[in-house]
Amino acid sequence: MPADHLTEATPAQLAAAGLAILSGQDEETASADHDVPAAELAEAVQTYVAGARCRPGAAGSTAMGPIAH
Repeated sequence: MPADHLTEATPAQLAAAGLAILSGQDEETASADHDVPAAELAEAVQTYVAGARCRPGAAGSTAMGPIAH
């Protein structure tokens, strides 16, 4: 497996930290609370947001306007 596909966090840790961020927790706290490296968590969140923007009709897609932050 390529090194860029190896992660330090488990999928469950990434999911829990990602949900914490979506619930309003800041990235630094979510990273520490769920023992996920900050860079890995930031990449996971960016991937999630990018995927949401690509779905037709999804919040944040061009069909619905920008994502509110």
